[in-house]
Amino acid sequence: MHRKIRMKGISTPINYYDGEDANRLEPTPPPRQKKNRAGCPVKKGDIFHSSWGYDQTNYEYVIVEKVSPTCKTAICRRTGHIHRGSTGQTNIQEPTPRPFGDTFRLHIQKYDNTPILRGSYPFCHDGRRGEDNSCMRLGTLWPVRKGQTFHETDPQFGH
Repeated sequence: MHRKIRMKGISTPINYYDGEDANRLEPTPPPRQKKNRAGCPVKKGDIFHSSWGYDQTNYEYVIVEKVSPTCKTAICRRTGHIHRGSTGQTNIQEPTPRPFGDTFRLHIQKYDNTPILRGSYPFCHDGRRGEDNSCMRLGTLWPVRKGQTFHETDPQFGH
């Protein structure tokens, strides 16, 4: 008989709580609201650049293919450039919207009120990640203005 009552109590759902901690229970938080993409400083088609090198200057360019609904990340791919000539020891490049290689996700941040992309991206010539992500580099990418050109060290003068 005692076991029967105990089993009934275990299988009965608890519909209320009236203990001494009842007033300290937190209400269910409201669902997270998605940030409106209208205020996002980054959009599909934007091009960003990164420069790096030791005793030389190398550039990589990426193009935004998709922005997350919260405007916290962007799906990107490497993109090409047009050769615009040369001066002394540099080749003049203008980035173009010609995506290639693997897609990758970068974080959208701001620096001095300028949108930047930050994270790991493929830097090998074919835009692929490589085995075990061996062709990835961590970096910050800055926005490219329309018509902006970049002076990259000619390979014969670098390492």
